Amino acid sequence: MNLVGFFAELDPNSSFSQGSIHDVVSETAQPDEGLIAEYLEHGHPLVDFTETTQDVIDGRGEIIGGSSLASDNTWIWRIDLPHYVRKYHLRLPAAFVDHVRAQGFSVPPRDREQLIARAQEYFRR
Repeated sequence: MNLVGFFAELDPNSSFSQGSIHDVVSETAQPDEGLIAEYLEHGHPLVDFTETTQDVIDGRGEIIGGSSLASDNTWIWRIDLPHYVRKYHLRLPAAFVDHVRAQGFSVPPRDREQLIARAQEYFRR
């Protein structure tokens, strides 16, 4: 399962944390940051949670449905990830960035079977 942006601070009870969000914050914008954030914003809804989450870095601002999940048929991410990419210039894993670039920064059309498979993988973890 390809996950991106599942940081310990976003879900302290998670069994598959990808480390601390503070370790990937950058002072400067990352290459193609805006295009990557836009890609993340256009992911296909995978699972919707009705709640608000708070910015875990500065403690200000609320993100509606922050822990909801999106996918591009291959990768899964929380829908609050683009917020952190834009605001804190997160350095995302090269494998994910390369994948997004290979897609021409455009989320592929929805593949229902792939999305169901991704959701099943996520919940079986």
